[in-house]
Amino acid sequence: MKYFSLALVLSLMVLLYGQFTEAGNYGVLELIIVILIWGGVSCILLINSGKSSHNYFTGKNSVALSPDQKALISELLSNSQEQYSHLSAELKVISSKVDVMKSIVSEAVEGLSSSFTNLSSQSSSQEALMHELIEGLHSTEGDDNQKGFIQETKEVLEYFVSNITEVSRGGMTMVYTVDDIETQMDDVNQLLGEISGIADQTNLLALNAAIEAARAGAAGRGFAVVADEVRALSTSSNNLNEKIRGVVEQSKTNISKAKKIVGEIAGKDMSVAMQHKARVDEVLKMMEEKNSFVNEKLLQVKGIADNLENGVGVAIRSLQFEDIARQQCEQLNTHIELVNQLFVGIQSEVSKISSGTSVSAIKELSESIADFNNNIELVTKKASVIHATTSSQKDMNEGGVELF
Repeated sequence: MKYFSLALVLSLMVLLYGQFTEAGNYGVLELIIVILIWGGVSCILLINSGKSSHNYFTGKNSVALSPDQKALISELLSNSQEQYSHLSAELKVISSKVDVMKSIVSEAVEGLSSSFTNLSSQSSSQEALMHELIEGLHSTEGDDNQKGFIQETKEVLEYFVSNITEVSRGGMTMVYTVDDIETQMDDVNQLLGEISGIADQTNLLALNAAIEAARAGAAGRGFAVVADEVRALSTSSNNLNEKIRGVVEQSKTNISKAKKIVGEIAGKDMSVAMQHKARVDEVLKMMEEKNSFVNEKLLQVKGIADNLENGVGVAIRSLQFEDIARQQCEQLNTHIELVNQLFVGIQSEVSKISSGTSVSAIKELSESIADFNNNIELVTKKASVIHATTSSQKDMNEGGVELF
């Protein structure tokens, strides 16, 4: 009979260990095993203490226990009940700590969720502003106005530069023309010199004619008058030639001055115009580069805002650990309650044995252990059902828990 009782106790221990290990309550297993060992030892000692009688389980109540046996049984029962009470108290403490942990986690996650939600809202507002700014910079009307202004400015500058270039080209042409005029003035001076030579020769010929007329006497008097007039005409022609020469020289001087001035103006205007055109082209290029730079940075800011929003979304989804932890805590509380019910049943069975219990009561206890073993199996099946209906998710990469 002692081996039968030992087998019952060991089967109870193995069954409890197997079921609650699957449920994941490793912190309670040690206490369960200690209590079961105490109960098994109590039953074994109880049976061994009465092995001198051969009819313990014959249904007869005529054999009574000795005082030492009764004292031993009472002590064992008292120790068992005390251990059961301690275990029940420990289970209550564990349950209360689980509730506190669940409350703290829930409160912390609620605060984190609110913060991340606010952060996501701010990120969305920032992204909306960036999008509005980018749309404003890339708007058709504003872009067309800016491009139109730049194009119009370029056209005006090109017009002025073209005019100035034409003026400069005309000035250079004028300089070349003045050079030609100056050359022609030299030719005029040369011609005037030739005319002056002709006048001198005419004067000399008239003088010779006058001399010949004087030699001729009265017959050459009329020819002498003509010779004098020719000499006077030659002198007048020479004087006019000198005046023309003076005017030509003055004109040549003025033309040289005009040539110098026109050359300076043409060269100066062309240089300044080209410098200003180059500067304006540089400014326009800088404006285009600045617009491109601003657009690029705005796109980068938009990308950062998108990444921030995605990160916040991942953080919010990661907060589902609170839901998983809550379900696991509730499952743990359920298993603790089931274990507590088991020990309440054990206490109830053990309390039936008093210090005056006979051998027949031991037989009843043995039968109760068998019934209790069946009850344990039913309770563990119930625990398995509860475990199957709760969340089976063990990490943040699987499952579909709906949040918040």
